[in-house]
Amino acid sequence: MVGRSIYTTSGKCRQCHKSFQLEKEMTRGKVGYGWNEVPEGSEKIVAYAPLDIADRRWTIAISESMDATTALAQQSTRQYTLNAILLSIVVLATAVYITRMHHLRHQAEQEAQHLHEQRLLQEQLDRNHLQLLEAERFATVGKMAAQVAHEIKNPLSSISLNTELLSDELEADGREPRPEARQLIHSIISEIDLLTGTIDDYLQFAHFPKLQKKKTFLGDIFGGLQQLLQEESASRAIALQFSVHRSLPPFSADARLLRQALLNLIRNSFDAVGNKGRVRVEASGQNGYVRMEIIDSGPGVSPESVPMLFEPFFTTKPKGTGLGLVVARHIIFEHGGTIKYEPTTAGLSRFVITIPLEQIPPREEQA
Repeated sequence: MVGRSIYTTSGKCRQCHKSFQLEKEMTRGKVGYGWNEVPEGSEKIVAYAPLDIADRRWTIAISESMDATTALAQQSTRQYTLNAILLSIVVLATAVYITRMHHLRHQAEQEAQHLHEQRLLQEQLDRNHLQLLEAERFATVGKMAAQVAHEIKNPLSSISLNTELLSDELEADGREPRPEARQLIHSIISEIDLLTGTIDDYLQFAHFPKLQKKKTFLGDIFGGLQQLLQEESASRAIALQFSVHRSLPPFSADARLLRQALLNLIRNSFDAVGNKGRVRVEASGQNGYVRMEIIDSGPGVSPESVPMLFEPFFTTKPKGTGLGLVVARHIIFEHGGTIKYEPTTAGLSRFVITIPLEQIPPREEQA
């Protein structure tokens, strides 16, 4: 019909077509679509395309009623709308979940920070309590030591003076004293000097000075100790080494008392090593603290003696006073630090000191 009567339609053709405009477009050999208008019933949408077969041009068309197409489009629209609603719900739920997780994370971080601050506060309280107990015990033992020292020092001074007078009398008699007498007098004077040194230690323990903090370079303290102990370490064949990490800054401390504490610990290591061995002193900065280690190659401390190391008058040395480590610990505690003994994995002995890296006040910085 399209090829013969598209331009000369009869009344019979009008029963199915209102116009032949779509058919005219289809005969032009192009791809397209349009609507087939019919007198009655639903219009149809038609999609068409040309096709050449055996020297002839054909037009292939596919049609569907507008009602079916509209229903399909409405169904697709409903599906897209449903998908959009579901997607919105998912996005909203995800946003709520992320917000909630962020809130929980922030709350957890705050709780962790609070616990960390509580732990630091508890550690500070424990440290203050320990320092208070240490100060009270130090003061009590100090008073006792001072009283005993004063009671002994006066007669000891008299004995020392009379011994020297006796030595002078023997010399003035005109006769050469027998070697035995001279040796006895020398032994008495040596023992008196030893007792005098012990009493001085007791008095120093009793009258502990107040900290005088200032800008302190640990390298200067190490250098002075190395120079002081150089001859003694050489005579005892002890290899003494000092090292300070170059990143360790100056800090606020009482350099004189800190030097005394280190000297007590190094002499303790000398006594442990004997006449041949190694003593190493190291220092570095860690997490806002100065960390110092005094390591020696001595035999170490027996497990049963470790809890008593810092007790007043406890000593394992024949002529020790038992005050060197006590004084050292008190100095470290006064600086807000800690000291402990621990063996190394290599079988060496080690004392570990930690002192807060206190900020230097501006007036000390300028000095």
